[in-house]
Amino acid sequence: MKVVKIFLVMVSFLFANDTLIFFPKELNIQPFTANILEPRMGFMFKNNVNELRLDIGSSQDLLWYQFDKKTLSFGADFFTYSLLRKEKDFHFPVDAIDYLFGVNFGLKNLIEGQDNGLRFRISHISTHMVDGHVDNYRDFDSTKPLKWRNNIPAKVYSREFIELIYYYFFSNLKLYAGYTYVFHIDPTYLGRNIYNAGFEYYYNDLLMKDMNLFVAYNIKIHKVDYWKGDNNLEIGLKLGNYKNKGVAIYWCYYNGYNFHGQYHKYLDNYNGIGINFDL
Repeated sequence: MKVVKIFLVMVSFLFANDTLIFFPKELNIQPFTANILEPRMGFMFKNNVNELRLDIGSSQDLLWYQFDKKTLSFGADFFTYSLLRKEKDFHFPVDAIDYLFGVNFGLKNLIEGQDNGLRFRISHISTHMVDGHVDNYRDFDSTKPLKWRNNIPAKVYSREFIELIYYYFFSNLKLYAGYTYVFHIDPTYLGRNIYNAGFEYYYNDLLMKDMNLFVAYNIKIHKVDYWKGDNNLEIGLKLGNYKNKGVAIYWCYYNGYNFHGQYHKYLDNYNGIGINFDL
């Protein structure tokens, strides 16, 4: 018993100035605004195509360990990204849906108002066609065969990956770059290496406190049939602390491969208006 007491005293002495927080109220590493695979709760209406994107996702830090102006975190991710169509009578049939879940580790270093850090994720994504991908699904006739929209049948698509992103946030500008390695993927011909980079800039307190104008851009370089860069640009207004939670209304321009796994071989080019509840 004396040995145990001595050990506990030594441990408490070593970590006397450190802090352990369970279920913190905010994220250690904030989402990267223009990166598609981030926690989002909101929707985006595309202007030039008959599509609507609905995002329901959340990241939650489960544990923080703080020491020497650094915060080490562990958390979990659960996202869905749904592709819907707009039809009359306020109907929005769901065409396809992507699921992501996994865990993440973060390390943030605070230096005189600036911060930089790393986020490491281990995640799984699977994608599925839904009933809205069937033509005339509301007028179902058992005597007629079902048909896929645009003759695109459902296919197996899933991937497991690890991802590392480094960021540096200074003077209202966040720069970041990352690398993803896909260690299992179906279909197997898809590339296993993905490169990511982007930035965010905030103009704070535009007309009132916590009203922030922002510009965010992300490029994702990966290989499907050939190497290509997917570009996502967002310009908008965020209400709330620009480094924390809030609500954003934004205009988006996207050019690149369709990020829904069921449509991974198809190119997208659209703009739209969206809202994201980062709560």
